[in-house]
Amino acid sequence: MKYLIFLLLGLICIEMAYSQEMRENSKPSVFHYDAIVFRGKTFDSTRVDIYTLLPYQSLEFRASSGKYYSKYNILINISDSANNKFYSNNIERVIVEEDYNVCQGSTGKFDFNQAIASLPPGTYKVNVSILDQQSKAEMTQSRTLTVINYNEYNFSTSGIMLVSSIEEKNGKFSITPHVSDNIGILKDYFFAFFETYNNTGSDKEAEYVYEILDGEKSVYSSKPIKKIIKNGTSQEYIRIDKAPIKSTGAYTLKIYLLKRTADSVEYAKDDVLAIVERSIKSSPNGFTEGIEDIDKAISQLRYVARQKDLDYIKEASSNEEKRNRFHAFWVELDPSPGTLTNEAMEQYYERVAYANNNFRSYTAGWLTDKGMVYIIYGRPSQIENSISNYDNRAYERWIYPHNREYIFIDSNGFGDWRLYSPQVVTEKYKYIEGM
Repeated sequence: MKYLIFLLLGLICIEMAYSQEMRENSKPSVFHYDAIVFRGKTFDSTRVDIYTLLPYQSLEFRASSGKYYSKYNILINISDSANNKFYSNNIERVIVEEDYNVCQGSTGKFDFNQAIASLPPGTYKVNVSILDQQSKAEMTQSRTLTVINYNEYNFSTSGIMLVSSIEEKNGKFSITPHVSDNIGILKDYFFAFFETYNNTGSDKEAEYVYEILDGEKSVYSSKPIKKIIKNGTSQEYIRIDKAPIKSTGAYTLKIYLLKRTADSVEYAKDDVLAIVERSIKSSPNGFTEGIEDIDKAISQLRYVARQKDLDYIKEASSNEEKRNRFHAFWVELDPSPGTLTNEAMEQYYERVAYANNNFRSYTAGWLTDKGMVYIIYGRPSQIENSISNYDNRAYERWIYPHNREYIFIDSNGFGDWRLYSPQVVTEKYKYIEGM
């Protein structure tokens, strides 16, 4: 009891040094983009369509005059293998919303943009960065792209655009691009949209076959789809059933244009007029970035999962089943099922990443007391730092809404912050918009 009184007296003698706010400028946010090669408007030109899709919750919004504003830049740079720059663009986007909850992702709303670049034949690296002007956070993705000379072939195809839905309105088709490799969040099927280029001077009867591969192994080959390939440019939509994709992972979608017209799925090399392929992924909850080490990701569930949930996931008989159980756990916590992202999962692992970057001590940041409190409750609304006049030890108080606060003490001066009050945290993480 004397020891407890001594510590309380020490707290009373604390001299407040300063207060601050914690910001997540370095948190790993999410955006989606795709780059697809098409033949240009003229016979000998080529264009690359660059699509970006940015969920609102990846941006910082600020209030002004009763509305919420966000401003960000899309930086696009395309270089060849020798690092020669062929295209550069800086696009500024401004978003205005009246509902704060919409800004935090409650409706799954996003900002979509399309840019077009003209490129000569070659292999390129397409680098896309998102710069949030409010938080100064930056996100970057890149991919390699091959541009061909469509004039050199009798038949050729553009790249494949993934499409979530197609609607016919007044004789015209309206498509909804799926700007992501991940088809896991879509329902039973999706569409592959592409253009076919016929340079023979006449219409030709041919057929398409699509194939889904897991590495080198083919998991499905479709029956032939008969088509009349018109001279010039024709637009094609092929429905791709998801049934053959039975587990989480990376796949390749290949589409073959064949010259023969048989009902068998067997074909010879000489039958192939053109081939196009692209990578696809299957992740049921829409979150695949950053989850490469599944065992580590499962161990980091300790602040959200019950012990029986952890045991169930860890006891899976294979890594594939382990991943499926892991994703099924997060599907149950998804606050907006059917949208592109699982906001709860993203928020949780953003907090884990922030803890690792900012609270590392003698162990990983997510395992420290500060990391635990941060992952469960998010960033505090205010932080107070102080030094005790009695023993010169450093204290830090995290203040949250609803009179919740946590006090940490650094007894040795080496940044090993231990939770002082309360001594135990029994609550689990719960998704709260904006926290």
